[in-house]
Amino acid sequence: MVRVPRYPQGTRIVICRGGFPLEPEVVGRGGTIIRHDSNVWDRYAVQLDGESDLRLFAEDELCEKDRR
Repeated sequence: MVRVPRYPQGTRIVICRGGFPLEPEVVGRGGTIIRHDSNVWDRYAVQLDGESDLRLFAEDELCEKDRR
């Protein structure tokens, strides 16, 4: 089965609470999807606003910027 990422590269997102524990300071922060991790289908590399490093988040920890 081929899985299509829910969020394409360049999508603006907000970090939401998901199934994994998160640092409280990242919840509610905005960022941009940089890439989808092809090895783990529900992981995304995100560059949070104001940061240069990428962070990995699970799909259920991401909300579209307009649908907060």
